[in-house]
Amino acid sequence: METKSFHSVLFLALWTITSAATSSEFYGYRNFQRLVAGLRLGDECRFTTDCTKSLKNSHCDIQKGVCTCLPYHHQVNPTSCLPASLLGYSCEADGQCQIKVANSLCSEKKCQCQRGFLPHRKDKCLPPAFLGQYCVKDEQCHLSDLNSKCHFIVRGVYGRCQCAFGSGSDGKCLPGEGGGCREDVECQRTHPQALCKDGTCQCPNGRCTDVAALQVVNPFKLYQVAEYF
Repeated sequence: METKSFHSVLFLALWTITSAATSSEFYGYRNFQRLVAGLRLGDECRFTTDCTKSLKNSHCDIQKGVCTCLPYHHQVNPTSCLPASLLGYSCEADGQCQIKVANSLCSEKKCQCQRGFLPHRKDKCLPPAFLGQYCVKDEQCHLSDLNSKCHFIVRGVYGRCQCAFGSGSDGKCLPGEGGGCREDVECQRTHPQALCKDGTCQCPNGRCTDVAALQVVNPFKLYQVAEYF
């Protein structure tokens, strides 16, 4: 009887020691409360199942030995991992968009490009392209100069930004009649009486015909006309 009692006590002692070693040495749980409440991101783990029991979209990073978000997921707080998103798709935090799309943010619950960047397909926010720089569409050149355009080297693939209506002595693109503008003074570089209306340069009586307007004409076309006569 005493032997059975001794064995029972010994078994209980060994079980207690083993349990303590498993929870503190191997798993590294800091306190009993964590065992009950579940792990948080950054807590120590041994298996992925240790994390997924209480953390959706998580896993155990074997190299670091801690619970982290799955690849292409953004950690919002110590207990939440949200999947990455693309332009136009739903989101709750900027990080969801920025995992796959640089220069993006979450606005009005959708991934969008930051101000000053141009959306391209679903996975790119293009930066402004200046004169002579590579571009993939006219709007990318417009970000730096309303009167520039993308002169394609390979149609529909890429090109370089050039002035659409020629350039002035200062090297800046001239707006030309119908060219993009923000202020009257931009239009008046090619026609003294031109005004900026609805974002475009408009001339009195419908057309610019004075000498200043000729600055926007392509010199190559003038040469062709002179040669013809």
